[in-house]
Amino acid sequence: MARRARPGLQEELLHHLQPPLPRLGTRDARTAATLLHHAARLLAVPVPAADLVHCVGGTTPLLAALAGHWRIGAPLLLTEARAPVPRLRPAEDRLPPAVRAVLHLFRRSVTRAGYAQAGLIAPLSAYHHAWALRHGARPSRLVPVPAGAKPVEHPNVPENAANANARVTAVCDLDEA
Repeated sequence: MARRARPGLQEELLHHLQPPLPRLGTRDARTAATLLHHAARLLAVPVPAADLVHCVGGTTPLLAALAGHWRIGAPLLLTEARAPVPRLRPAEDRLPPAVRAVLHLFRRSVTRAGYAQAGLIAPLSAYHHAWALRHGARPSRLVPVPAGAKPVEHPNVPENAANANARVTAVCDLDEA
C-alpha cells in the first residue's frame, strides 16, 4: 500500500530548496524600492478602449497589459514569444545581489499574476507550455500556437465571426521579445 504525502508537503520541500534571500541593507532597500517604484509606473499607462488586451511576453508589457485588463475589463491574452530564461537586463549585473533577488521575485510575481489573470495563454512551444505551467498557468487556458502558424490553418470559430471588427490593444516590448 502506497503512503500518501501530507497536503502541502511539496510546497514545503520546494520552499526549502530555494536559497535564502540576502538581507537588504538600507542602501539596497532604497535601490530596490526605487526600481520597483519605477516599474510600477507601468500600471498607470493609459490603455485605449479595447475588446481584448494582447500581451507578448516580458514583465514590462505584462504590467501594462494587466493594468489595461484591470482598468477596462477586457480579456487578457498572453503570447509567450521569447525565451523565458532568467537573464539580467543591461546594467543589472552591477546591482548588489540582494537587489537582483528582489527584482527576480518581483518579475516572478508579475508573471504569476499574468498567468492567473489571462483568459487565454498561447505558448509557442512545449518549452513555453511547461514554463507557463510551472508558473501557475491553468492547463485549461493553454492553447499551443506554433511560431509561424498560418492564419488559414486556424480559421475563426463561427460563433466569434460577429467580433471580426474587435478592437485589440497589443502590448509588447521589442527589447524583451
